[in-house]
Amino acid sequence: MKSTAQILLVDDEIIITLELKRCLTALGYEVVGTAISGEESVKMAQALHPDLVLMDIVMPGKLDGILAAEIISSQLNIPIVFVTSHAGDQFLERAKKAGAFGYILKPFQQNQIEAVIGLALHKHEMGRRLRQSETRYSLATEAGRVGMWEWKVGQEETYIDPVVKALLGYQPHEIGNTMEDWVRLIHPEDVSRLRMDMQACLEGAAPHFELEHRMIHKNGAIRWFLTRGSLVNDYAGRPVSLLGTQLDITEKHDIQEELRKSLEKIKLFAYSISHDLKSPALGIHGLARLLHDHYGSVLDEKGKEYCRQLMNVSRQINSFADNINAFISAKETPITIELIDIKEILMIIRSDFANSLDQRRINWSEPDTLPEIRGNKLAILRILRNLIDNAIKYGGEKLSRIDIGYDPSQTAHVFSVSNDGVNISAENAEKIFNPFQRLETSRQTDGSGLGLAIVKELVEQHHGQVWIESGQHHGVTFYFSIVREF
Repeated sequence: MKSTAQILLVDDEIIITLELKRCLTALGYEVVGTAISGEESVKMAQALHPDLVLMDIVMPGKLDGILAAEIISSQLNIPIVFVTSHAGDQFLERAKKAGAFGYILKPFQQNQIEAVIGLALHKHEMGRRLRQSETRYSLATEAGRVGMWEWKVGQEETYIDPVVKALLGYQPHEIGNTMEDWVRLIHPEDVSRLRMDMQACLEGAAPHFELEHRMIHKNGAIRWFLTRGSLVNDYAGRPVSLLGTQLDITEKHDIQEELRKSLEKIKLFAYSISHDLKSPALGIHGLARLLHDHYGSVLDEKGKEYCRQLMNVSRQINSFADNINAFISAKETPITIELIDIKEILMIIRSDFANSLDQRRINWSEPDTLPEIRGNKLAILRILRNLIDNAIKYGGEKLSRIDIGYDPSQTAHVFSVSNDGVNISAENAEKIFNPFQRLETSRQTDGSGLGLAIVKELVEQHHGQVWIESGQHHGVTFYFSIVREF
């Protein structure tokens, strides 16, 4: 049995109506009403809203079956199947214009009724879903400021979505659908780039392309679009068309441009602050040292301590200025890739920290074998140095060991720097890599709050990640990854 569909029968012959009703009931359909004229069929359709109307063409009254069908179809969007003994061209032509979903010729068979009505209901449902999909698509494209485009290979015919035309200030009829019409909307300086990408796609150099470019609004303003396209082939693999989307990204582009200008101002400001801090700090340090060295004999212990404090503070200011420059440099300077011996890097760092390690009796361990990796040598040196410096500075008095680890994976080199000193809470682990972020436990220790921010920036430049795992009571491990294929 089929799922029940409700059908309205319209025929002025009672015997035909009874036979149709019997067949429909046997097929699992519900006959919700019968009408014997075109006028009556319209009223009943308006009242009952059936799923389908089975309509005789030749009917008594002012409305024959075809006129009644036109009214029902246009007003109520109900599918019509005609039942008729007239198969002449005149009737069939009128029936087509009325939007008939099928015909059943008298005398009819039950299997014929089953096939025609089943197909009509399916066709109407597919049409309903298509209209619904088109409505959703229209709403989505208008809200998302995105439209479709298609270019037929070897032809001038190019479909330009009305949404794109509207985004550029045009009515649909104001812009034609040819390649020339489309190109005319694109900024002249960007046309060649778009043509090159389309040609590369056509030649099989790339399966798809995407390009940010300018388009010209009707009022002369410049709009930014992201155009994506893919090649469509026929069954034999021959290119048929390029099909894609165009997304209006003007607001995003404007925000990015404003952000770029703001970052440039911040960078210049930071460099200025760094210079303005460093110059007087060096002067203060030099004067304090001269005072201490040349007039130490006339200074009491408190005076000598003041000189030492001045030199220490000026060194901190100088270090802070250097870290600001290093942080900006890490964000701005393009990195050069080379083959790096990690053993050599660690040897340099261990030598730098030899005095601190010896004086505090901190054990150092590293794997017997470490890989050569591809990356920026200075950046990798700075990453490892900052992590080890962080352990020594903030590990606390109970810090007794620093362990370097390495764990290869299929896609990345994963390094670790562990220590058994002060641990870091999960809450602080989320923000410790932010610039100028310092924990309460490190307030008494010199530092700029930029060391780990520089680590994060340099690791991300190598398409890697940095994270920490902290011990329950003490100790912390910093991990960072460097992609293999760089």
